[in-house]
Amino acid sequence: MATQAEEGFSRAALQSGCRFSAGLAEARALMATGRPEQAEGVLARLAPPTPADAVKLALLRARNLFWALDRSHEAEAVLRAAEVTGSVELDALRARFAFAQGDPLAALALATPIEASELAPEAARVRAAVAMAEALAVCGRRDEAVAVARRWEAGGVRRLAAAQALAHWLAGDLDAAQADAERAYTAATDPPGTAVTAQLLGHVWLSRGALEEALRWFRESAVLLRSSDPVRMRPAALAGIVQVLAQAGDASAARAKLAELDAAALAPVRGVAEELGLARAWAAHAAGERAEARRLAAAVAAHAELRGAHGFARRARGELARLHTRGRA
Repeated sequence: MATQAEEGFSRAALQSGCRFSAGLAEARALMATGRPEQAEGVLARLAPPTPADAVKLALLRARNLFWALDRSHEAEAVLRAAEVTGSVELDALRARFAFAQGDPLAALALATPIEASELAPEAARVRAAVAMAEALAVCGRRDEAVAVARRWEAGGVRRLAAAQALAHWLAGDLDAAQADAERAYTAATDPPGTAVTAQLLGHVWLSRGALEEALRWFRESAVLLRSSDPVRMRPAALAGIVQVLAQAGDASAARAKLAELDAAALAPVRGVAEELGLARAWAAHAAGERAEARRLAAAVAAHAELRGAHGFARRARGELARLHTRGRA
């Protein structure tokens, strides 16, 4: 009888595990095809058979809630519910979320001990390294960002090459930024990844003053994210287009694209607030509202400094200087 009972429990556990794996696969497919609400419905009903599976479920569900559904509080609740396992993978994901919400200092505080821990799983250390490299880049600490990214690049070439490109771009090293952005673009394996790296290339070319090339990259990004934008980055692509059109002197087109940007669904802060602010500044400048343009750019710089994003503050001050110069031309 004992043997039969043990066999029954084993079969039940196996069946549960199979159902669980199938549920994860179904949810991933729904997420990949732009149906995050349906994916959440599947994930919310799953019962993980082991603590390790509980972490796996929490990570996937929290990513879907945060990125695709813009329900950050629910994503945090999902992570808290899985904390009984003590998995550092949860804090590594929290670090990515903190960065995306515009708090690079919080991202660094969460990610740094995980990246440094030899006891942490490699997947968690790679995720933490991505958050660290991006946060360091935004904070204006280019050399540290590049060092972290290079240590872990084999675990995530697209994201970590992109982090290096971001660090170089914000530091004003456009040759290095372009080389790393091109590596990231080549390594991208899905439309969202391609779109995000295309934005980086757009910014590099815009900083070079090559407006047609910049516009091509920003438009590619916007098109790729039109039907499915799981990382909510299409507004950033539109902001790039606005900047290009405004700097080209096409005030009406810049205003029209800005209206499209304002109509886009966007979380209050996604770590791209500076680019949205600079888009408004350049649109105002193109419309002849020179004082308003300078006011907007100065506000962008001040906001970036306030959140510790000294790399973006440096960029905003550079754009403010350009607005002053062009205003006198």
